[in-house]
Amino acid sequence: MVKTIYIDNVKIHGIISSLSEQLGIDYTNDGDDYCIDVDDAFGKGYIRGIQFSHGLSVIEAGLTSSKKIRPYLEKLVIKVQLQLFNYKADIN
Repeated sequence: MVKTIYIDNVKIHGIISSLSEQLGIDYTNDGDDYCIDVDDAFGKGYIRGIQFSHGLSVIEAGLTSSKKIRPYLEKLVIKVQLQLFNYKADIN
């Protein structure tokens, strides 16, 4: 079964707190740096977000998921650049 996560905020604090609430996992905060450490039924790893003062936001995830998770961005006008890396694969 796919777990759909609804995101309706463009600020990192709102995104991370929404993810945290919907996954049932607490997040930590250090200034403008937010992190969810995942070690439960959803998988292992982390989701990290940082909000820079000039408006740029970055979300980084190093997550091995044990369940399908689908983020759903609700009526947001944002520009997303998605880069996926498999850092355990050999690079030739």
